[in-house]
Order: sequence, then C-alpha cells, then structure tokens
Amino acid sequence: MGPADLLPKSVLSSPASARRRVAAIAAAASAACALAGCWFRFGDGLAIRTSLGLTSAVFGALTLHVALGAKSAWGAALRALGVSTVLGTASIVLPSAFVAGDEHVPFMACVVFGAFFGAFTGFVYGLALAALAGLTWRDVRAFTHEGADHAARTAAVWSLFPIAIATMTTLLYDAQEHVPEWASERTRAAHAVAVPLGVAGFLVALAVVCAAFVVAELRLVRRRRWIAEVIGDDPRWSVRAASPHDDLASLPRLRDGGHVLEYQGEESAYRVAANARPVAIL
Repeated sequence: MGPADLLPKSVLSSPASARRRVAAIAAAASAACALAGCWFRFGDGLAIRTSLGLTSAVFGALTLHVALGAKSAWGAALRALGVSTVLGTASIVLPSAFVAGDEHVPFMACVVFGAFFGAFTGFVYGLALAALAGLTWRDVRAFTHEGADHAARTAAVWSLFPIAIATMTTLLYDAQEHVPEWASERTRAAHAVAVPLGVAGFLVALAVVCAAFVVAELRLVRRRRWIAEVIGDDPRWSVRAASPHDDLASLPRLRDGGHVLEYQGEESAYRVAANARPVAIL
C-alpha cells in the first residue's frame, strides 16, 4: 500500500494533469470566441466557423501546453503570445480554401491576404492566453495537488472574460444584424448559422468551465477541511518538519510546504513517532 492509498480520494487531485486541465479550458474559451465570429470576417458561413472553432480549440490548448513549460511566469506569457500569433497565421489555411472555392479566386491569394489578419487575430487571442499562462504558471509548476486545483479554478474564472466577449458578439452583433433583401444566398446562409453556432459555443464552453470550477473548488474545500481535522483532532495523524532523511519524491505533494504528514496506525493512536509512516507533504 502506497502513501496515497492512506489518503481520502476526495482530497487527491492530479498534479501531472494540471497543464492539460488549463489547456482544456483555454481550448473551450478559444472555440467559443471562434464560433461566435470573433475574427476578421473576410468570409463567413458554416464551414468557415466550424473549421475555425476546431482549429481554435486545438491551437488554444497547444498554446497553453507549450507556454506552461516555460521557466517563469513572464516567460510563459511571452511564449503564449508568440505561439498564438504564429498559430493564428496557420489557422487561415482552411478558411482560405473555403473562400477560394466560393469566390473563385486563387487559393494562395486568399492565404497571403488572410495571413496578415490571421496573425493579428492570433496576437489578440494571444494577449488573453498570455494572461492565463502568467496567472496559472506558478500553480501548475508547483506540481502539488492544491496547485493543480488552484490552476484549474483560476483558468475557469479567467475564461469568463473571453466567453463574455463571444456572447456579446453573438447577441449584440449577429442577432441584431439585418440582412438586406438584395443579399446573396451565401450571405443569408452565413447569417442563419451565426447565432446558433455562437450559442452552441457558449453552452459548450460554459459547461466545461463550470465543471472544471466545481470539481476544483470541491477538492480545495474538502482538502482544507480534512487537513484541519486530522491535524487538530485525530491522534492517528501528526505533522512534523521535513528532514533530509525523508524520501520526499515518493510522497504526494498536497501542498507546497516543508512539513510531512504522518500516519501512526489504526491499532494505537499513541504509537511512538519512530513507527509513524510519512504519507504526504504539506
């Protein structure tokens, strides 16, 4: 039985997956913005919005995954800004193919024209993603159970900003836009899917964000309560300062502290400290 087996499952998180959890929230928020049409609309429609929604989700997650590998919070923010700008340029390839087919213009002309706007859009998205990377870097890199939940909760709160922008774009622009009688069928079709796709992106992102926030918050509350209980009232557990003889690498890091939580056994609440078993780092 390992040290983690002695701890309640409700207080355990997954420090190794902290970066993936933050990246998933960034993906949901980025996709919501793309589906709402938060980009330069040199073309529009179902195919363009869905392709940008998918690529934005992938690129948003990739940006955060790369950025959080930096050696400092500022490094993570700058890396996110740079990666997002480059990926913003790459994101116009599929939309350019759709526009080239619909408008009967050379594909490369669309790519060259769209590259500038894609880079600028990627830069704008990158500003928000850079803020997320900077805010969560310390918690992710702490490699603790508490840090992982703090990072997910912070990312969930951050996501309300881009989701709000996406919602306002859908409700205050697309939903209010009037299509003139002389508009083409392509324009009418693009307008018909704009609001449904914007609402769909909002609902999916909100579901992901709410689930991430609730799970992280519950773990934080349960962990805090459990630690307070075992330290204060349960004689089977004790806390001491970490020593050079402790194998800290083998212990779950509940918190980023310098204390060791020890379990003294069920048989006797008063076993000597020499027989206590190190279980976690607090």
